[in-house]
Amino acid sequence: MLKSADIERDGDFLDYTASAAKSRGDVVSVGGLAGILTEDAASGDTVPARVRGVAVMNKKSTASFSEGDTVEWDNDGTPGDSSATAGSGALDVDGSGDFDVGKVIEDAGTSDETVRVYLNF
Repeated sequence: MLKSADIERDGDFLDYTASAAKSRGDVVSVGGLAGILTEDAASGDTVPARVRGVAVMNKKSTASFSEGDTVEWDNDGTPGDSSATAGSGALDVDGSGDFDVGKVIEDAGTSDETVRVYLNF
C-alpha cells in the first residue's frame, strides 16, 4: 500500500516525444519544464530530455545576463555564435521567449556567445 508518495525515479531526465525531427542538444519544453535532448529523435520518437543540472547554452548576441537572472528560450532567436543558424533558438531575458529555462549562474555580456544556466531553477 502506498502511504503518501513514492519516488519513481530521480527526475534528472523526462521523456520527450518529438513532434518533428530533433537533434541531440536541442532545447525543448517537456511537461512545462525546459529540457535538453540527449539524443537525436525522428518525429514520433520518445527520447530522454535532461531537465536538471547546469547547461552551457547559446544566447542572443544582443542580450546580456547577470547572475540570478531568470532566462527564457526563444525558439526563433538567433544565437550570438557566428557559426550557428539564424533563427535556430537562443536564450533571452526580454519576456518574448517561448518558455522559461532557469537561472543564470554567472554574468554574460553581449560579446559572449553562451551563458551558464541552472535548468528549471
